[in-house]
Amino acid sequence: MPVYFITVHTYRSWREDNPWGYIQRGKPGVQRPNARLAEYRQQSATGPRVELTEPQIVSVLKSLHEVCLNLEVTPYAASCTPTHWHLLVGWIETDELKVATEAADQSRSIATRLKRVVGSKLSAEVGQTGLRWFSHGWHIERIDEQKHFDHLAENYLPKHASEGGRFVAWS
Repeated sequence: MPVYFITVHTYRSWREDNPWGYIQRGKPGVQRPNARLAEYRQQSATGPRVELTEPQIVSVLKSLHEVCLNLEVTPYAASCTPTHWHLLVGWIETDELKVATEAADQSRSIATRLKRVVGSKLSAEVGQTGLRWFSHGWHIERIDEQKHFDHLAENYLPKHASEGGRFVAWS
């Protein structure tokens, strides 16, 4: 059974001048802070920086669960803070070859669907369409070891509650 850890950031929440660095699509690892690039991207941004409120955080977690159930995948645990959400999700495949060749594509499809539906629900709640809730892309990591799964579900995700967020475990 493939299990994936999906991370999505809110729009403009991780700027290129972040002291810890930033992530650039197509480049490996964390890039060094870049104030010039941050200013350029700020000028070309299509909307304001998004920080989720407490009710929105609750809505994101509820929506993640609902979408997973609609997609017939298993949500194990999730956390959400004002600036990002994480989801630990898996599904059952009966054909092992299919697991090997399509699991990564399936995880990207799930992440795309989650972002769209959760963003639509947030827009409906504030009564405004066309809002940009999440950044382009996501981080998706396949979880192959039980020890790693346990660490995420028992330590990493729950710690987000102490960072102004919430944690939920479903299974």
